[in-house]
Amino acid sequence: MNILLVDDEQAILHDLQAEIVSKTSHAVRTSAAEGASAAAERISRLDLLVTEVVMQSVDGFTLSQELLQRFPEMKTIFITQYDLSDYPEQTQGHPVLMKPVQSAELLEAIRGCAPPEDEEPPAPPRRKSIFGFKWGAGLFAVLLLLFGVWRFTRPATPPAAASSRPPAAKAKPMTAEDFNQSGRAKENKGDMDGALADYNRAIQINPRNAKSYNNRGSIELGRNNFDGALADFNQAIALKPNFAEAYDNRGNVEQDRNNLDAAIADYSRAITLDPLYQAAYGNRGVAEEYKGDFDASLKDYNRALQINPKDAKIYNNRGNVKRDKGDFEGALADYDQALAFNPKDSSSYFNNRAIVECAKNDLSAAIADFDRALKLNPKDARAFNNRGSAKSAKKDYDGAIADFDQSIAIDPQYAKAYNNRGSAECDKGELDKAIADYERAIQINPKDAQFYYHCGLARDAKGDLDGALARFNSAIEMNPDYAEAHLSRGNVRAAKGDLDGAITDFNRLIELNPKSAIACFFRGAARAAKQDLDGAITDYTRALDLDPKLADAYFYRGNAKAAQGNLDGAISDLDRLIDLNPANANAYFFRGNAKAAKHDLAGTLADYNKAIELNPNNAAMYHYRGNVKRARGDLDGAIADYSAAVRLNPKDADSLAALHTLGK
Repeated sequence: MNILLVDDEQAILHDLQAEIVSKTSHAVRTSAAEGASAAAERISRLDLLVTEVVMQSVDGFTLSQELLQRFPEMKTIFITQYDLSDYPEQTQGHPVLMKPVQSAELLEAIRGCAPPEDEEPPAPPRRKSIFGFKWGAGLFAVLLLLFGVWRFTRPATPPAAASSRPPAAKAKPMTAEDFNQSGRAKENKGDMDGALADYNRAIQINPRNAKSYNNRGSIELGRNNFDGALADFNQAIALKPNFAEAYDNRGNVEQDRNNLDAAIADYSRAITLDPLYQAAYGNRGVAEEYKGDFDASLKDYNRALQINPKDAKIYNNRGNVKRDKGDFEGALADYDQALAFNPKDSSSYFNNRAIVECAKNDLSAAIADFDRALKLNPKDARAFNNRGSAKSAKKDYDGAIADFDQSIAIDPQYAKAYNNRGSAECDKGELDKAIADYERAIQINPKDAQFYYHCGLARDAKGDLDGALARFNSAIEMNPDYAEAHLSRGNVRAAKGDLDGAITDFNRLIELNPKSAIACFFRGAARAAKQDLDGAITDYTRALDLDPKLADAYFYRGNAKAAQGNLDGAISDLDRLIDLNPANANAYFFRGNAKAAKHDLAGTLADYNKAIELNPNNAAMYHYRGNVKRARGDLDGAIADYSAAVRLNPKDADSLAALHTLGK
């Protein structure tokens, strides 16, 4: 007997084949679901199919029906880990074995399916000669000569033979279940229109068949006809309240409509009805991920992988959750598993792995993975966009822009690619091009606050404060909690002289993030501009408590202290700034000013010398050093410094007046 074993799990195939071969004389071949039809093509006669029911590319019921078209005498044994009581039509007359399959049970089922001719027939009796003696070679030759003509001449078929056959049986009308099976077969071949027609016909024949509505709903869901799909799944559940698959499918509709709580409720109901329903765990994990409940999502993905440890999609989804939780190493391990189990559809997995590598700042590895993704799918607009972002992070702006160009050529409505190209153009200083790209992104997707924010930054950099303010306003209108937009709008308001408006924005930013040192710093600057020096110093101090390395806060707090007459406090802050940044020319210059106010001319001159060494093109520094030299009686040195100041700034009236006074 010729047997074909079909299962997507190679270990199971190996064990079953070894058991049958060791205890029978049957010929046994194995195959995964995807290659089962091709494997059957290589068998001249297939007597028995032993197949798992739930597989990725084709289910066992459909596979059995397909192979019966070629091998009408074939028997089928189904193996599964699920309750198949809801499928009486498909399992009727076929043994169903539950996993893990027991050896004795399997062999007994095979014996029950063996055709009669597989039993050893009794040896036929030895024929005797009609003449009472053995046939000899000589007699055989004589008979050949006597009857040779007869031997090669076939008698004509009697005329009655053709009419002696019974008339063909009348074709049996197709039932609703027949149309359901036909629809599923068409679905597996990608003929969705044909499948939909079959499911419609099944419903016409039997409008009380829950399975028909569920099948039709799946087609409608695939076409984004959410209302039609929801109506069908509701009807399926009404007819069969314990229909786990219908609850799972209805959950998919709710998820696609962003009704995440309703989706989770349906997936949970499906799992209650069938605790081994792997797809429901995976789908619930996605909905929980979208809600930001990463721990619950991980738990469901883990359970799904316990049921089917070779599901590439679940590994990929679990990797996304680990990535969002900051577990980059765990995410990479999951993406690697997804690639191992599904290397033929790996462009998305390469993309996701590369995104994590970008987050780890391993940009070269990320670009290599994007390259692999694009080799598998050269029309993947997302991969071009993501590779462009990685190149931009490496400051390869021309390469990045080329990738964004490709992404947009493939998908002219890809708003994010326009936004990212604008950012690369900003980094190159091409502000007009950047603004045009940001505006195009806004036109395509006018509800994305980030596009307005980036456009505002570009307009601010170009000096278009009114345009920048309008775009920041839009970003905050879209997302009132957009911290970065409040910070940028506050700075634009301050630049326009609207200090109260600026402080309002910085207050909101501090509400959103009480640990934002930069928000405290900028609010301090706005208060200092309003001459609220105490408030400014309080904000600068708070900023430094949150971030002791925020060098600018020492600089501005020192200046505020100096303005209050606290010269020692000012010098102390500028000392700290110089410790953090010894190359800061302004720190030396302003510390020199504070020392000058304390009449420490030697210390002042030393600081001015260092400031000019670090920044030899600042006219004001030469003028102030000239004043110190003049006060110390070094008139030649003073004249040289005033002259240098005028050379750098011919409109420096103070230095010109000093030179006139000194007769130069």
